[in-house]
Amino acid sequence: MLRGSAALPPRPAPAGEATIAGAVAPAHQAAGSAIVVEVRNGSRRRGLARVVTRLLRERGIDVVYFGSAGDSVRLTQILVRRGDPGRGHEVARALGTGVVRLVPDTLLRVDATVLLGADYTLPKGAPPF
Repeated sequence: MLRGSAALPPRPAPAGEATIAGAVAPAHQAAGSAIVVEVRNGSRRRGLARVVTRLLRERGIDVVYFGSAGDSVRLTQILVRRGDPGRGHEVARALGTGVVRLVPDTLLRVDATVLLGADYTLPKGAPPF
């Protein structure tokens, strides 16, 4: 069971070309087909999922949910749930880290789950905690 979680409405796609970690996003993303993710905090740092949600949205990724993972994890992972596995690598670039794994689950209705681990540190220039 997730505690302290918040569901947010999808963010509209950015106008023009979106960028991820300073690079031009692929054509499928720039055309309005943003990567849809959920962010789950598996670290013990309160508020990390909210901060990472802002970071990912600034980088053109549509975060539709964020909250606690319930269990703590050591390594940050991007779990690709559906679609092109390359989208998981795009999310990892936007985060600045993360192991990409294929763990299909189309019932979640997201392209990927970001599972923040104890190893996660915000990239330089990211908003403060």
